[in-house]
Amino acid sequence: EFCVNDPNAPNAGSVTQQGSQLGVSYQLYDDGANPIGSPRNGTGLPGQETLPANWIQWTGLAAGTYAAQATGSGPTACVTLQDPALIEELPLPTIVADDKEVCIEACVDLTATPSGGTWSGTGVTGSQFCATGLPAGNYTVTYTVVDPVTQCQNSEDATVTVNQCAAGICTYTQGYYGNANGTSCDGTNGGLSTDSLINQSLTNWGGTLTVGGLDNNAVSRTVVITNTPAARACLISVLPGGGGSKQLTENTNYGICSLPAGYLKNGKIFNVLLSQTITLGLNLGINSAPATSDLGNFQLQGGVMASAEPIGGCGSNDPKVRVCNYDPIAPYALLSVTNEYMYRTMSAAVVNAISGPKTVNGLYALANAALANNDGVVDFENGVALSAINSAVDAINNIFDKCRIFIGWDVQPCPPNNPNPFAGPITKKDDEKVENSLITRQHVINGNAENMNADVKVTAYPNPYYSQVKFVITSPVAGPAVLELYNTMGTKLQTIYTGHLFAGKGQTIDYKVPDNFRANLVYVLRVGDQMITGRLINVK
Repeated sequence: EFCVNDPNAPNAGSVTQQGSQLGVSYQLYDDGANPIGSPRNGTGLPGQETLPANWIQWTGLAAGTYAAQATGSGPTACVTLQDPALIEELPLPTIVADDKEVCIEACVDLTATPSGGTWSGTGVTGSQFCATGLPAGNYTVTYTVVDPVTQCQNSEDATVTVNQCAAGICTYTQGYYGNANGTSCDGTNGGLSTDSLINQSLTNWGGTLTVGGLDNNAVSRTVVITNTPAARACLISVLPGGGGSKQLTENTNYGICSLPAGYLKNGKIFNVLLSQTITLGLNLGINSAPATSDLGNFQLQGGVMASAEPIGGCGSNDPKVRVCNYDPIAPYALLSVTNEYMYRTMSAAVVNAISGPKTVNGLYALANAALANNDGVVDFENGVALSAINSAVDAINNIFDKCRIFIGWDVQPCPPNNPNPFAGPITKKDDEKVENSLITRQHVINGNAENMNADVKVTAYPNPYYSQVKFVITSPVAGPAVLELYNTMGTKLQTIYTGHLFAGKGQTIDYKVPDNFRANLVYVLRVGDQMITGRLINVK
């Protein structure tokens, strides 16, 4: 019995003739008496023929039972086949592996039938695919099942599509709004001046932005910003604000150009909740009326928000991919993070204190109520402290700063050690990853590398390096050599040297590391069947 097309079965794809007779042709037939493959002539040799040329062979049979028959006339003119060979090819498990879609940095459960199999591929952990650190695109994952009865194994591929699910949302900090020479993007147009962006926002607010509201006695406590050049200039001059988070103490509607001395310090707003709330109001009006803006309708929850810079600049919805750079030598410690996300915490207590939909518009309404002391409780609003409300407002102003792209809630940072340093199959075909033997055969001393048998040695200096590295290779044997450079993720960057080493004679290679490669690196020297590796540490 063999599994269909199983390359690992003993003598798979053949049956051996034993005691075949001269003048007799041996042929494999299926149950329908159809010949399979080519006939084999008998040899007249006793016992089991071991030459492959005398085997009856087949390829690509479907599951079923087959028989070998003999035809022709032998020395006795009468030929019978004792104990015909029965060849049963067992069916492979039938697998259905489901395609999936997932957002960047999110995880999705992989599903397939029958149950009990294993998943493998980029992004796979157990039966889950996590798009952590992966750019948008399609990823092939493989589901493998072993039949518990026949022990036949089969695999089926599925495609996981990683999508960028969120568009960029544009906000700016109060520091930007306090800079008359600032330039900005509104998600479509770039290079906008601070005054132009404020004008655009106030226009979307209907010409007036009013911060604050009614106190518990229905008395108005507000700061009003009208869309005039003078008011915009006053706003720029009083930002950014500082001081603690305080409620407005005057039962008055103040214009931004006529703030009382108690609201200011050194000409700047001395109430950070006021300055942050003004900033959030301006951000809500950047693109459209606040009630319909993407920022205003952004759903809030308690937890940590993560966002990424746009890779294409103003108006881009493609985030820069975060890359966790690990040392390729055990314990595979985290060396650095490329394109690290911005993280900001949103208080669950603040979200719960929002009346109505838990959105940024709801948070803005809560901040205005807090400034006006709408519930009459000093230093609190709806049960949460003013400082907590201010922190939530500040988090929103920052998390989308300069049109950053939202990645997700509670996205985990890069772990301190890589749990799977060379995940996925490593092939010599594309040579994109350092072979597994890099880990088991390397021996690094003081930044220089030598193999376990000390046959071939490589010295790299200076190490740590800034831009220039000199490699010195010595070998007691002659042979072809290749020196390659990899990043710490195992991706090949460049072949530095290809040539012939002479026994006992050193080879020196001067190498200027390209600007875009200058990071912690791994070099790999292959001489014959030996591989020698080492680290290059970059001086930032």
